[in-house]
Amino acid sequence: MIFCRYCGKQIHESAPSCPQCGGVLHPQLAASAADGGQIWLGITSLILGIICTLILFDDKPMDKDTTIGFVMFAAVAIVSGSVAIKNHFAGRKMAIAGIVLSSIALLAMIGLRT
Repeated sequence: MIFCRYCGKQIHESAPSCPQCGGVLHPQLAASAADGGQIWLGITSLILGIICTLILFDDKPMDKDTTIGFVMFAAVAIVSGSVAIKNHFAGRKMAIAGIVLSSIALLAMIGLRT
């Protein structure tokens, strides 16, 4: 047991805030609990979605290696974005944008290849 540095009441040492006065005792714990602590999945999805979209604007024809890399980037963007949304991690809006961008780019690439 520890004492609150704001009101002096005795509280448990793992409590992120004081139940009596509401003072935040461990800002790092409170911040990571509030945002889900996993923002990197949304960022990864968004960045890979942007890369997939930018690849489509290249005028050169895609060879086999470029196509495989493109499909892998799109798959990773969709999977990481889906995990971020399903688990309610921080960065859900970035994950949605990444999924949308990579899905549209993947469908456009399939349309260009046929």
